[in-house]
Amino acid sequence: MEHHVPERTLKDLYRHRLREPLGKIYPDITSALRQVDVRGKLVISVGDVVTKNLLQKGISPKLSIVDYMVERKPVDHTYNGQFNLVLTASNPAGTITKDAWKQVERGIKRGKVLLEIDGEEDLLVLPVLAMARKGTVVFYGQPEDGVVAIEVNNTIKEYAKTLLNACFSTE
Repeated sequence: MEHHVPERTLKDLYRHRLREPLGKIYPDITSALRQVDVRGKLVISVGDVVTKNLLQKGISPKLSIVDYMVERKPVDHTYNGQFNLVLTASNPAGTITKDAWKQVERGIKRGKVLLEIDGEEDLLVLPVLAMARKGTVVFYGQPEDGVVAIEVNNTIKEYAKTLLNACFSTE
């Protein structure tokens, strides 16, 4: 049985709140990996630069979410052969669509998945944190500041769910 996933739109009131990092910020992926041990752990990346840099360091994320844009400018990365499955979803800025949510869920279940987003991927870190297994390490880009690294635990899962419920209107 498929559970109902609502369409979510970010409330203007909360835009600033979601710009705050959800974990520790590092200047770059190298310094993050010096502090965060990913050996034997599942890794999820949200963002083009973070994904590219992890792959260059030989780390193969279970799920990578990209929109082929960095700070609103197109990038021409290709990930040929680096993932077992490529999924796509539409996710306009300021939203978390049902489709994107379902594809995040699929990606987490399958592994070695590249999720290509038509629109914006940044808010998808919230469903990632809500659904990822405890112990998974999530990396995402924090514009102009660097990389945020979060090891998923019950507290961060609950916080992500709280933000999803509080900061979005649902249809």
